[in-house]
Amino acid sequence: MLPLRIFGIPVRINWSVAILAILGIGVYDGFALVMFTFGVVAAVLLHELGHAFTARRFGGSDIMVTLYAFGGLTTFQPGVERPMSSFRLFLVAAAGSATGIITGGALFLLIRNDVLTPRNVDIEALAWGFILA
Repeated sequence: MLPLRIFGIPVRINWSVAILAILGIGVYDGFALVMFTFGVVAAVLLHELGHAFTARRFGGSDIMVTLYAFGGLTTFQPGVERPMSSFRLFLVAAAGSATGIITGGALFLLIRNDVLTPRNVDIEALAWGFILA
């Protein structure tokens, strides 16, 4: 696994992420394949960081994100001194999807208002990737 830290949160990238590039062969080539792989990994990473940052905000500890080929996993220990309520645990769970919806929605707004002018449908596909991740 490739380890790194993002704003103090350990992030591990499993070797299986390379499967994304392999699956993209035949649909994309060259730079488009790189962008496809990067886009999916970025969408999943932002989704998982949504969980991680919310858990940290509510007192979670031992937070770690692991990225896999078709998703990710955020683990944490709920606060010991200040246990998380059921509602806060729900917010941690919802934060991943909310991050994708907000990011994808922002991309759609930029596209629709001609701030981003895609050469093709790649940016719109990326926006859907963020929403669905």
